[in-house]
Amino acid sequence: TNSVAFDDHGGIVHTGEFVSFETGKGRGSGRVHNEQTIERAKRRIREIASALKGLDQIHVDRATRFYKIALLEHHFTSGRRRDLVYAACLYLVCRLELKPHMLIDFSDVLP
Repeated sequence: TNSVAFDDHGGIVHTGEFVSFETGKGRGSGRVHNEQTIERAKRRIREIASALKGLDQIHVDRATRFYKIALLEHHFTSGRRRDLVYAACLYLVCRLELKPHMLIDFSDVLP
């Protein structure tokens, strides 16, 4: 819990809990769950990238970083099909890297 109080000298004292960007939580089992979720995402992103051809590990790593941001910072993944979020992250990398893959290419490799 967070709280703000005044000390004996009139100064402000703030107490709270550290929230890590990497884990999304201060402590606890959420960290392990997030790490497993990210590892599963990385494996699936790698599978999609290999099916598309012309994408290597650098593209997979970059898409995984976008996935981590979507998962931990913006909660974008909630209520969405995982494969579509993985593909969206990889598609974003393709657009940023000027790769020739179009949305139709992604729809061909997704179930």
